[in-house]
Formats: sequence, C-alpha cells, structure tokens
Amino acid sequence: MAVALWAKPLLDVGPPPAPNRTLEANRRRLARLRTTILRDAASTTPWWLHADTIAEAARQLRTSDFFLLDGFQGADAAVQLRHEIEAAHTAGQLTRGRTGPTARAASLLRTDASAGFRLTAASSAPRAMRAFVRRTDALVASLRAALRRPHAAPLLRHAEWRAAELMVSCFAANRSRYVRHTDNVCRAGVGRRCNGRRLTVVGYLNDARDDPTDGALRLYFAGSPTSAPRVDIEPLQDRLVVFWSDERVPHEVLPTSFMRFAATMWYFDSLEASQSSASKRSGGFEVREARTVRKNVHTSAGVLPVDTLNSSFTLNK
Repeated sequence: MAVALWAKPLLDVGPPPAPNRTLEANRRRLARLRTTILRDAASTTPWWLHADTIAEAARQLRTSDFFLLDGFQGADAAVQLRHEIEAAHTAGQLTRGRTGPTARAASLLRTDASAGFRLTAASSAPRAMRAFVRRTDALVASLRAALRRPHAAPLLRHAEWRAAELMVSCFAANRSRYVRHTDNVCRAGVGRRCNGRRLTVVGYLNDARDDPTDGALRLYFAGSPTSAPRVDIEPLQDRLVVFWSDERVPHEVLPTSFMRFAATMWYFDSLEASQSSASKRSGGFEVREARTVRKNVHTSAGVLPVDTLNSSFTLNK
C-alpha cells in the first residue's frame, strides 16, 4: 500500500508539539505576501502564483518540508467545493477509507469516508473540484520551475504527473482519525517500497474550532517511528497545505468532533514511479509501467501529465 503505519503507540494521540518559532515565522511570511500582493490593484496574477510567493513557498519546502497557504481559492470557491463534497457524501458516494487488505485494518487505522473523482478532459467531476485541481496544477508547475533554478536543489525535477483522481474525504464527528503514516514509503526516491508520490497537496474546508487540535493535521519529524510531533495544523476553510509525500513528513489526522472535509491531490515523480517495484499501485491510483511512464499518455491510466500545465491560470475553463 501507499502508507507506512507505525505501531508505537498506534492509537495514542500523545502530547502536542512544542512551539516552533521558525514554522510560525514561515506562516506569517506567506500571510504578509498575500496581503501585500492583494493590495496591488494592478496585479492580475493570483497571489499564490506571484513570483515572490512561489519563491518563498519553494524555500519553505526546501528547508522545512512543507508550507501552507491561507486564502488559496477564495471564500466563494472554497464554500462551493465543500458543498460538492457534502453532496457526494449525502449521496453515498464516499466509502470507508482503506489502508490494508481487511476491513478491520481500516477500522483501526483510519475512520474517514472518501472517494476519488476522475479528472480528465471528458471528466464529469463537479465544477469546483475541477477548478481546485487547476489551481493546484498551476501551483505545482510553478514550484517545479522555481526548484529547477540555479543553486536550487532539483527536488521536483521529475514531478511530471499527477493522480487522475482528486480524493475527497469526510471525517465524521465521532472522533474519526487517521493514524500516523506516510503517503510514500520512501526517502527522496530511495527505497524498495517507493510508489512515486512526491508531493501531497491538501485543501481544507472547515470552520475554526475552540480546540485547535480538533481534527488537526499533525506533522512529525522524520526519523524513527516514534519521532516527536513537529506541528499541528488546523484544517481551516480555504487553507492549502503542501508537503513531501515520503518519509520526510510522517503525519496523521487527530480525532475530530465535527464533520471534517478535505480534498487531496498527489503529484508523482515519473522517474521514481518507473523504477519502483511498488509503482503499479498507489492507494488505488494506477501508475504506468516504466516503458510508458514518460510517453504514450492515456488518460484512462491513473496519472496525468503535469507538463501540459504552466503558471497561466484561468478560472473559466
């Protein structure tokens, strides 16, 4: 499977992370950029695609392994996306999440309901879902360009594909959670269980809670299965969190007392996917074999090219 599950302790939430001034300064820096760019009436570029934002986000990804953007879509778009996920949930389209071959494994390790919505040229996925992925595609394409510049580590050099489905999820208001795991059992492309996932992008769609750890995304330091928690991130409305999918960023969803909604997209490293013995499956998303990973694109496969995307973003498609 696409995750590594830690057994010590399996269901114990544990103490919260210690305050981290660097991570808080990173968050404030991006927030200030948003305010400054939005004040510029002459700017026609979304604030999160502005060169200064991309440069800062790329820096944080290099040095801290993640970044977050508040106000990514805009309030109206975020509300519409939540409504679409709620409608899918009400219609019974979301099913119990799986992390292993048995229902018992799923019930112990994750208790969310989720579904994948296919995103191809002929997709019938709801409009707000398609708009969300167009935004994340443009963001990742710009990040990849920034991380290819001179003196920057080519960390996204081969991030040429994304999953063909957007995963939407709902955690019920009954202490639902997802225990500590990684989205790719790998370390920067090294490991026999690598599945090709390079970057995880999660959009959150929830109101603030009195308890900031309620349903929070907890990131851990890399290392041993019992490494210390690094930061808790509230799953706030219109907040986007981007982090490395592999063992650099173990993470979990803390128990929630409310209906918690999110949308997740994965971006794949084509070279890793083509070389990996685990590349044929990744959490239900098919990854093409080595002989076709870089050519002969078929949109019926489980990944789609990012090379067709660039930083030019339009909402009216």
